[in-house]
Amino acid sequence: MLEEYCKGKNGIGTIIFSAKSRKSDEAMLLTELAKSFPNRVILVGDGENAVLEGLAARVKAGADSEASTLLVFAGLQRLGNLRVEFQNLFSRMTLPKGSAPAASLGDSLKLILEDGSRFGIHTLVVTDSLAALDRQVPNRFNLRVGFRLTDNESHLVIGSKVAEDVDDGFALLVDKGESSEPQEFRPYVQIDPLWFSEQLSTLKARFAP
Repeated sequence: MLEEYCKGKNGIGTIIFSAKSRKSDEAMLLTELAKSFPNRVILVGDGENAVLEGLAARVKAGADSEASTLLVFAGLQRLGNLRVEFQNLFSRMTLPKGSAPAASLGDSLKLILEDGSRFGIHTLVVTDSLAALDRQVPNRFNLRVGFRLTDNESHLVIGSKVAEDVDDGFALLVDKGESSEPQEFRPYVQIDPLWFSEQLSTLKARFAP
């Protein structure tokens, strides 16, 4: 079942963990947008651990998969169970060699973050509070975006204190994989419904058979 909704017509799928109700404006917008793409976008809620366990199993198998997956944690600070896992992801006690404990949700998350990209699983984490993250989590991401941050937060996310001085309405993008200088940009504002409707029409026409 997991492969079915991870894989669209072109072998790409998106899984979004969200604390929002499927009937919320945000979820409805994402659902409408998803209908206009040839790939599948599904919304899942906190506690639907089978999704992560299935993706981790794909990584453990070590086999190439024709399905590429974008895994999104939208508003991690509002995802109760997942937030707790992310807060302690790399600080758990290491078990003695030879121990074979039952796999935990944290084990699945670590496997996905550390090795998932080699098998087509790419992760995006969105949070408005770094308190929701183990301090080692940002090191698993080359691409990072931050708004204005405190000195400590800026060093953790960006690698320097430059995010302390970001102006209102702007953010910084840094690519640690390229060792590039942080790039300031203006993020998107709230989507205008009329503009959104026009874009949907364009997408539907583009992907029409």
